[in-house]
Amino acid sequence: MENKKWLPSDTRNRLIDLCKDRNISQAQLAGVIGIDRSALSRFLSGKTDSMSHEHVIAIAKYFNVSTDFLLGETDDPGRINYDIGELGLTVKAAECLYTRKVDPAILCRLLEQERCGELMHEIGLYLDETMASGIAAQNQLFNFLSNLLNEHVAEHPEDKQAADAAAQTVLAMRRPLYTERDRIRSDFDQLLMDIKKDSPSNAKRAAFMTRGTMEDMIARLQKGSQGFDLHITPEELADSILGQLDMAVCPGPKMDRLRPRLREDLIEYFTLMEASKEQDG
Repeated sequence: MENKKWLPSDTRNRLIDLCKDRNISQAQLAGVIGIDRSALSRFLSGKTDSMSHEHVIAIAKYFNVSTDFLLGETDDPGRINYDIGELGLTVKAAECLYTRKVDPAILCRLLEQERCGELMHEIGLYLDETMASGIAAQNQLFNFLSNLLNEHVAEHPEDKQAADAAAQTVLAMRRPLYTERDRIRSDFDQLLMDIKKDSPSNAKRAAFMTRGTMEDMIARLQKGSQGFDLHITPEELADSILGQLDMAVCPGPKMDRLRPRLREDLIEYFTLMEASKEQDG
């Protein structure tokens, strides 16, 4: 089904096509999703446009497609709609994603990395102290052996030198409880490096743009024999600010729509400032 090409369609025809594709009758579908057979028949025949939200979700889950696909919003049947329980997210985590307190794009790039699963496993062991518990038990055993050696020396002073050396060796074998933290830090650093390899670098672009801006300024400052021309127009100031903003903010349709209006506002602001300074002068 994933490789099949689906033509644009509305909900009614999309549902009819899905039933044909899966070779399921209207009666069978009605029984599966818990809807009255006559109600489903009226919807599919066009006698009514009513379909409850719950039934839409149930149908999408049954056919393993997204609700967007079922509603005709997309022609890709790939299921992208999951409830919080299926994703294993807490309500708080889902809220952070929905409100953009956490950048979903960055989270996706983290999760898509192969070593992310290994890192999550290591963090899980650290949080539930699986490894720390084992190390703590081992350290306790070494302490016990050291105490036995000390008790042996009390009864056999002639063995003090050998027993003390053995006790020092045993105690040196103890380990810090949370040694995995260093490995977690190292693996996370490597994960970031892997992500960065596939990311565009703005550093070189910024250096190139800055060099070009400086060369242009020097050329303009050296115009004429009577000295420097230090005047910068409001348009140039606005373009300079927007250039820096373009490097700091990922481009996209919203930014493309906002940019012209933002440029006009900046030009107006700097023009008013310039006029104010001339009046004060």
